[in-house]
Amino acid sequence: MTRLFRRLEEGQLALGALVLTPGCEYVELMGHAGLDFVVIQLMTTSNDWADLGNLVRAAARYDVTTIAWLQGFPWGNQGYDARLPADVLRALSIGCDGAFASVNNRQQVEAMVNVSGNSHSRPWIRDMGIANPFPRSDNPKTSISDIFNDQEVAWRARRMVAPLIEDKDSLDHLEEMLSVPNLRGFALGMGDLTRELGHPGEYLHPDLQAAVRKAVDIGNKYDLVPIANVGIPMQADSIDGLLEGVTWMWENGVPAVMIPHPTFAAQWFYERVGRLLGPTLSGARPPLT
Repeated sequence: MTRLFRRLEEGQLALGALVLTPGCEYVELMGHAGLDFVVIQLMTTSNDWADLGNLVRAAARYDVTTIAWLQGFPWGNQGYDARLPADVLRALSIGCDGAFASVNNRQQVEAMVNVSGNSHSRPWIRDMGIANPFPRSDNPKTSISDIFNDQEVAWRARRMVAPLIEDKDSLDHLEEMLSVPNLRGFALGMGDLTRELGHPGEYLHPDLQAAVRKAVDIGNKYDLVPIANVGIPMQADSIDGLLEGVTWMWENGVPAVMIPHPTFAAQWFYERVGRLLGPTLSGARPPLT
């Protein structure tokens, strides 16, 4: 059981972050710093399947939970995407502990969840070692069918295959989507939701808070784990807003929170260094920004 699931089991706050670049060092740094999970973005970045495999192995060094954010386009009436379950299967087979995808209808949520116990989604090398690639039992009376059925239940229990809610249409049909059997959780893409609800970048706007509370209430009805991200404006000079956001999420029923990704943090840090050096070394060099 990796870090995210241990935190949830123990009733603790789990912290994670997005990974937008293929550098394994970022994932190792986040694991060393104590983050519990990483969400590897394959939807709008250059990350590919080979990068995903390398990042999964880097996360495993620190027992960090890895979740693949798969391709999707929820903005509009796109119907059913037949590629989605195949992508979920591939992400799990590579070794991810879960998968997110931006979807806006129940049929796609069902397709995602149904893959999570598929026997082909077992990451053989990571879980069992290449020398023992097939499940077995010491009881000669146990059938291979029983073994696979038992393992399907076990595999589902340690995976987080979840819809990512990023558009207003999904919010309007949230209960229909979250009532899918065997679903364990859902994620809220707060950045896009701030725009969808007319308040770009305002993560703590009352309309966003109301949407989060509604989603948490529906999730509680079906015993689901909510996951959400928080952010800070690029122009802010402190992380107070970030701390306020994480605190608000935890106090309002969100036990797994994503903080800004390392590439954001690096840009934010260097811009602040430049801003602070300006008055200190007046005339020594042009500002960094």
